[in-house]
Amino acid sequence: MCVNTPRALLCVLVLGSSFLCAQMSGLRTINPSLPSAGTNYADFASAVAALQSSGVNGPVVFEVYDDAGAFTAPMTFNTVNVVWTTTLPSIVAGANGTAVLVLADWAGSSALNTVTFRAAAGEHPVLDANGQSMGIFWNGADHTSVEGLEIRGAVYDAISIYSEAQHGQVINASVRRCRIHDCGGSGVVIYGNLPHPQNVLLESNFFWNLQQTNAGGFNTLARFGYVSWRRQNGLIIRGNTFAVTSAAGGLFAVLGSNPGSSNETAPISISDNIVIKYAAASRPILTLQDIGTQSGIPQVMDHNCWNDATGAPLAHSGPSGNVVSLNLNAWRSVSARELQSMDTDPQLIDPIQGNLHVAAGSAVIGAGTSGSSAMDIDGDVRDYAPDIGADEVTLGQLPAVQVLGAGSLNSSGAVALLSSPQLPTLGNTGFAMVLDQAPANTNAWVFASVGTAAQPVTIAAGCHVWLELQSMMILVQAGVAPLGPLPTSASGSTAFTLPLPQDPALAGLVLGMQAVMLDSGVANGFALSNALRLTLN
Repeated sequence: MCVNTPRALLCVLVLGSSFLCAQMSGLRTINPSLPSAGTNYADFASAVAALQSSGVNGPVVFEVYDDAGAFTAPMTFNTVNVVWTTTLPSIVAGANGTAVLVLADWAGSSALNTVTFRAAAGEHPVLDANGQSMGIFWNGADHTSVEGLEIRGAVYDAISIYSEAQHGQVINASVRRCRIHDCGGSGVVIYGNLPHPQNVLLESNFFWNLQQTNAGGFNTLARFGYVSWRRQNGLIIRGNTFAVTSAAGGLFAVLGSNPGSSNETAPISISDNIVIKYAAASRPILTLQDIGTQSGIPQVMDHNCWNDATGAPLAHSGPSGNVVSLNLNAWRSVSARELQSMDTDPQLIDPIQGNLHVAAGSAVIGAGTSGSSAMDIDGDVRDYAPDIGADEVTLGQLPAVQVLGAGSLNSSGAVALLSSPQLPTLGNTGFAMVLDQAPANTNAWVFASVGTAAQPVTIAAGCHVWLELQSMMILVQAGVAPLGPLPTSASGSTAFTLPLPQDPALAGLVLGMQAVMLDSGVANGFALSNALRLTLN
């Protein structure tokens, strides 16, 4: 394939192989304010229907826009064991529940062929499930993520990762950077009735004002907390913030399990979370019951901030949850975990109203683990000494250069490396980026975006785009980017200059940069470098 212009390169970057076959891959949008045509869908239902009819043959990303207001249109689902009654006037035959987003098990999904529904850059999409059973019903979807969405108002649960035989087994479900609040039941339920959901990841989310009624089926088995689980394997809960302002139900726990099978396992990790609790004075933050003869306590459990303003016990554990730990010191003794955890007010800005960002001076700042989530609730990159909870506090960010990902293998047998020997300091008109190990004697460009993608978009084997695609296209259309073309030397090197003005309005601006090179010696006709995330100041 011959690609010889920046515009053609841009098309390759944005579209990837989306139109080369009937199966889906690449970037799509869900924007009700635009015509439903090409790669844009008017609602969640049409996007899911397209996935079901076409299947996937590569990573698919749906960027969701808020231009038409909150998403409220109901989709339907069916469960055998429970009827999820709602206030909606009717439910179609063969269904007994509704949700704003009902996922499905589509052909071709795998660890490489993932599907992501995420907020587009600068957007704040809301799934308003008022009067509906759930905000999101997972319905057997594998290798699927939701990111940056607000889910509110469900009669029962905000997100139900519940499976029965007809739904299929949920594998590798992820909920990242979401705001989950004001529902009758749980924020997230993971429940295999059967088979067991596998490898659920919850990270960098805000949870508040949930369990307002504790109504609905299984409410004492698997739906009794802000996050509850039963019959699962591989659960990770990290870097989240919980403000417990409502807590209905006699078995309430903020985070809790009720084992129902000898084949289930304790979560892999519960770490780097904040819980501040104002309700349910007799109920604990944690219920981690034994699974038969095995402990229900995760192997990794540390760097949490547990704070209960009601003075209730911190944890129930052991057989049937009959081992009560009144405070953090007692819990450390019982669990042999949590040596770096704390019991202190995390100083959230306004937890009652759902502003769970951390105020300056909080003890949770810099107290997290380096292996926590890569980005916080707002899309800010975690520091080398990350904060506990979903919010990474930025106190006058210093200029910084961060390397994201790796380049693709090019015809020289190497992987191109984009780097900078300088910090992106405002006023540095000679700020330079150096490209090494590129194909020799070819043309190279550097594309730019405002911010970077939370997860890369794979456009070909080994080719991962880390730029935020919407802003990248805007910069190209405005003639601001790409930089180049510049020829590479016989050794495969060149340098790009990006003058940085002395403009205080740009302080804290984050730019993504990634190089593209013509390369006739590889099947795609081009090669990519790694990306750089530049924080200006």
